[in-house]
Amino acid sequence: MNVSAIAAERPDEPARARVLVVEDDAATRGLVRQALKGAGYEVLEASSGNEAGELLSRRSRQGGRIDLVIAAITPPDGTGLDALATLRQQRRPVPVILMAPAVGREIYHEAIRLGAAAVLPKPLDLQQLVLAVRVRVFD
Repeated sequence: MNVSAIAAERPDEPARARVLVVEDDAATRGLVRQALKGAGYEVLEASSGNEAGELLSRRSRQGGRIDLVIAAITPPDGTGLDALATLRQQRRPVPVILMAPAVGREIYHEAIRLGAAAVLPKPLDLQQLVLAVRVRVFD
């Protein structure tokens, strides 16, 4: 099943949920963006945790919403676990899906303990990613 077929499965879903992708690798960020846009999501991007924090703060002040964050577990200026802990403390917590290469059991359990909606292995299976997003955004 391709990403477009996944998007067509549930036409009754609210349109244009906003997903923030935090990934320092431009190629990976681009693949995620393309898969999510193809599935009907609005995608915002940040290449670092600091950039993501600024974007989230700016959108919050402007009354904008972000429905889900997908973050690399190891961005260049911190860890996805740090970002996860910060996001979970907000007034309106945002679900977070973490992406990680070869996740060790300890990191996986820590991510889940801190409230991660999912931890997906890299390299990403884009169909699995789109399904994980759908479950978390429209649960």
